[in-house]
Amino acid sequence: MRRPYPGLASFTEEDAEYFFGRELEVEALLTKLRRPWLLALVAPSGAGKSSFLRAGLLPALPKKWKALMTTPGSRPFQALARTLVPIFSGDSDAIDALLRFQQPQTALGLLQRFRQRHEQALVIVDQFEELFTLCTAETQRAFSELLGRLVLEADLHVILSLRDDFLFRCRDYEPLVPVFSDLTPLDRLDAGALRRALVQPALACGYRFENEALVDEMIGEVHKERAALPLLAFAASRLWETRDRERGLLTRASYHEIGGVAGALAQHAEATLARIGADRVPIVRELLRNLVTAEGTRAVRGRDELLSVSGEATGIGPGAPEAPGSASDPVREKPARLAPPAGAGTSAEAESVLAALLDARLLTSYERTGERGESHHQVEVVHESLLEAWPRLVRWRTQDADGAQLRDQLRQAAQRWDEKGRRADLLWSGTAYEEFRLWRERYPGGLSAVESDYARAMVDRARRRRRRLRLAVGAAFTAVTAVAIAVFLSRQQAVRALDRADASRLLAIGELRLRDDPTEALAFATASLERADSEEARVFTMNALWEAPPAIGLVAPGQNVVSPAFSPDGERLAAGGLAVEAVVWSADGQGPIALHGHAPNPRGPVEARWATNDWVVTGGGGDSVTEVHLWSMSEDGRRMRTIEFGGPSFWQVGSRRLLVETLNRAGDVGLRSWETPGR
Repeated sequence: MRRPYPGLASFTEEDAEYFFGRELEVEALLTKLRRPWLLALVAPSGAGKSSFLRAGLLPALPKKWKALMTTPGSRPFQALARTLVPIFSGDSDAIDALLRFQQPQTALGLLQRFRQRHEQALVIVDQFEELFTLCTAETQRAFSELLGRLVLEADLHVILSLRDDFLFRCRDYEPLVPVFSDLTPLDRLDAGALRRALVQPALACGYRFENEALVDEMIGEVHKERAALPLLAFAASRLWETRDRERGLLTRASYHEIGGVAGALAQHAEATLARIGADRVPIVRELLRNLVTAEGTRAVRGRDELLSVSGEATGIGPGAPEAPGSASDPVREKPARLAPPAGAGTSAEAESVLAALLDARLLTSYERTGERGESHHQVEVVHESLLEAWPRLVRWRTQDADGAQLRDQLRQAAQRWDEKGRRADLLWSGTAYEEFRLWRERYPGGLSAVESDYARAMVDRARRRRRRLRLAVGAAFTAVTAVAIAVFLSRQQAVRALDRADASRLLAIGELRLRDDPTEALAFATASLERADSEEARVFTMNALWEAPPAIGLVAPGQNVVSPAFSPDGERLAAGGLAVEAVVWSADGQGPIALHGHAPNPRGPVEARWATNDWVVTGGGGDSVTEVHLWSMSEDGRRMRTIEFGGPSFWQVGSRRLLVETLNRAGDVGLRSWETPGR
């Protein structure tokens, strides 16, 4: 007896007798197909789009209609070409043209011939979101343009079936914009339609549910879920496996045994993992990681490609030997990791795990004929509802979310590189390569054989470029050095001539400035001598010195200088300032020596006055000074004594004496004097 419930798999045309609940939607879509148009069948994941098309729409098409149904995958042109192979069987010219189907004009011509053979013709592109998730932007643009031309130039009906969250991606391509004119949404099944979808297949096989309450309970669990139909179908398929054959019933006891609708899928998936074994769970994760895109859609992978992820060459990262010939290269990229990730296992183990997942119907596989008739074994997740209904897989996807986008980009880039003959210009470089290298250091999973080759080619190319750069820099340095020496030797005479000319110019400026500023004139003369020594410049320098001694610029950092005073012999200059210190310079411009330790005085700045050639007295200005300090310049500004006045006073220094005028509380003025230095 045939299975009335497909579980997670989609209904096919052969299952049409068991497909219930979408009768009204089928009639509505048939009505829209009265004229050629680009239509979009839009629904959330798990709404049953594929089942609706295969088991609902296709069997309902008029007898004289012919339909082609394809899914884009990562090679949408080749996928559509494969659907034409049976139609043009025996037509050698057409078969030869199918090999060039990637060329838009060739593809259009073949589809026009297909249309002419039938009264009406329909092209259905199921899972159209794969065009956006698995294909490059170039392929997306070219395939979109072909679909638009099929309606306008080939008089074909075209239906695109895609997830609702990808609908607005169609706006990125002008040929797809017409789908927004008449969208065909496939809503969730209401309770009545869900009841027909659940009950009628069993009745068609002579079975029924134990009671209506069981049906109500099952529908109640899923009617608000986005993936209600596949979840319900999977639970019903499990019930069918444990049905009571003697009474022809699907029983409540079996329903509780499988964990209900909500738990059936997760229970089945976890039971499958238990059979596979805990030590092989990392292999399961690695396989599933490569069958799901960053946007939460299924990715179709070739069986050999999928298994190669867990083989000997799984990617680029730390830990592998250098590529041949790189040992002598002092400038190296990080070495390639050729070993599989921890727990990934061998190819034989991966093959065993893959077989177990296929047997459990968590994954599905099918044969695909290539452009030249070769057979390819394809693998994909059985239904997108698994991606949301299995908690463990949801957790894995969340953990991988950060790097999933670049993982998809790498998959597409490697595939295009392989298809185009592995051209070096298709390898990532620059910023893209650096982003990949950083991602690969963090990414715990493996790469397929093609992706691993692509990554290794990127690393090898980067090494070669750095090696060439190093050699080029070395050669350039040698050449530049040789040229520099030659230029130096050949141009020494010219340089000396330029220096002499520059020296003459500076000397001329000095002569003009001599009368106004002898010091500046001396500076120009000195600069002239530095450029080129000449008797004329020497004579002018002596004249400038004879005209007036050069001024020496003295700088007191961090303060405004006030009350500068020369020592009696003119060999030193002392000055106070607004800061709480004084400074002393020698006549040759050396210094300044800072004299610290003055108390802040709001009545005036610090002042400095000479008592002798070697002694300077400092203190506050104004008539509220309470102390002064005596400093020995012969001991590099050492403070020798502090004289406290006993009250606010006014002070001044004469020749070797200090005079202090003090105002006491009674208003009397007292005069005191000290010899300096001394008592």
